[in-house]
Amino acid sequence: MNTVMSLAPAEPEKLDHLDIKALLESLIRDSFERKTAIGKDKWRLVFLIALIAEPLDWEAKVDKIQEVMAEFAYPPDMNRCFRYGPSQFAIDAGLASQEDLKRDPLEELKRVIGDLKNRLCPDH
Repeated sequence: MNTVMSLAPAEPEKLDHLDIKALLESLIRDSFERKTAIGKDKWRLVFLIALIAEPLDWEAKVDKIQEVMAEFAYPPDMNRCFRYGPSQFAIDAGLASQEDLKRDPLEELKRVIGDLKNRLCPDH
């Protein structure tokens, strides 16, 4: 298991945001199984805020959303962030609506971020 000290560079002033992100991701992977559900949601919120701020095009951000969803075992509150809409079978069965076909994963991601912030950081 890595510790913060073993992951930290000798010259921390030379870290850029990608180095910091890599460090956080490494720490998360090392201790992911020991986190509580709220702890996992807090880490997920950090990942999602970082993702929405990244200077990527729509396609790359949506790809990253899919990766984050997989990393966090497809949280139910992110079910509308999938790249692909529901099948016609799901719509016909009443499990989804035509409106679900028009959703934008990035807009849904912003909704998830807002909901997580409200739940986890009610004072902010």
